[in-house]
Amino acid sequence: MKVLHILLVAAALPVVSGLLVGCRARGLEVAATLSETTVTVVELEWSTEAPGISWVEYGTTEARELRTPVSQASTDHGFALFGLPPLSPVYYRAVTEVDGRERSTTGEIWTQNLPASFPDIQVNVHQPQLVSSEPYMMGLLVGVASAIFVVDRQGEVVWYRELDSFMGPGSPVYGDVQFALDGNDLVFDRFTADLDDPDGLNAIFRVALTGELVDQRSTPRAHHAFAQLGQGRYAYVAADVRSYQLPDAQQPVDIAGDAIVIVEQDGAATTAFSTWDWTVPQAVSEPWISFYPGVSDWTHANSLAWYPQDGTFLLSAGYIDSVLEIDADSGQVTRQFGATGDVGIAPGSTSFFFQHDPHWTLDDTLLMTTAYLEGEGEWEDSMFIAVEYAVEGDQLEELWSYGKDQGIDTLAEGQARRLANGNTMVNWGFTGLCREVTPQGEVAWELEAAAGAGMVRVRPMTSFYEGY
Repeated sequence: MKVLHILLVAAALPVVSGLLVGCRARGLEVAATLSETTVTVVELEWSTEAPGISWVEYGTTEARELRTPVSQASTDHGFALFGLPPLSPVYYRAVTEVDGRERSTTGEIWTQNLPASFPDIQVNVHQPQLVSSEPYMMGLLVGVASAIFVVDRQGEVVWYRELDSFMGPGSPVYGDVQFALDGNDLVFDRFTADLDDPDGLNAIFRVALTGELVDQRSTPRAHHAFAQLGQGRYAYVAADVRSYQLPDAQQPVDIAGDAIVIVEQDGAATTAFSTWDWTVPQAVSEPWISFYPGVSDWTHANSLAWYPQDGTFLLSAGYIDSVLEIDADSGQVTRQFGATGDVGIAPGSTSFFFQHDPHWTLDDTLLMTTAYLEGEGEWEDSMFIAVEYAVEGDQLEELWSYGKDQGIDTLAEGQARRLANGNTMVNWGFTGLCREVTPQGEVAWELEAAAGAGMVRVRPMTSFYEGY
């Protein structure tokens, strides 16, 4: 049976006991339950003797203003209702049409409250006349508790999935969450600074919006970033640690470069690129600030994007302030963007360093977040900004930026994404602050997580159905 999906949001209302509701009307008997993993998701199931098409009309009022897609003809019918708030009544009407005649039943069930460990999220600014059309934002919360969340424009958490939380030095962390390319699922990764990873914690996971684990793929030595290649294939960033003697060094040291590893659907893995095959390190960070204990960090890749139309990867090498464009077939660097690259920074444009999430927009501009220093300052005085560049020959020319006058810094994981109406979503990562800003820099919408919670990745979401 194919289960279709939809979301809903909730306000604090009394808890009603009894999660299973059976209703009978016009020959339909419907079982309504809450998802075992997500108490804002309602699941409906029923059967008919003759095959028919079905749908569900539902909502938090008796008007039932929401509606699922129509299923294909079947005798087994199943739907998941999304977008509901916690602690709210859900009114539904389940319908099956056989030979042009409708049979239906109505019912009611309550969603429950979010888990007590779920961090508070609130909207501080909401200007509807300026906000882009995407009704939801999906993201990854990290901190004392880790979770994937979907929030609506009013700040209601309408979907979530709790993730295993780990605390302490060397504990695994979560790096990114993405919409699946080929279905109504979400894909996220987990990685650890333990190069040996004896417990097999490094992995890419795929989960359904009803909460079930669909797939889990092992990713040895993974860190920070992955990309979906389609047809069940992934690419991920892996540490490539080698012993190397730096110029003027007394003896060789262990240095971590970066590799792009391709994982096939059957789990087979091949290395498509390594920074060691591109160049050799001239300087590296000290081991005490390396991601890997006792190993010096060299390139420290922190994001990876895949462009199938060009057959290229875009790899952000944060510690050498460079963005590398890599041909997937040959493993060759075709362009290096940055002050020391073959595509440099145009005079008068902002240079980037320790950049995060650089990617091509639909207008073929390069959008990212970066640390920024005003004048001659020190790293401790930096702030994180969003900046967009046009590629003009062998230079990057700054087109737009936001944040230079905001004074907001973050430890890591900043991000900027262009929205449908031309606004830009700017996320300050571990700071727990996310804003939608207009091209003129006005704040149209602001989301903030409670202290101690960071929003590692946030992406606009248009629907809980396939295509997002």
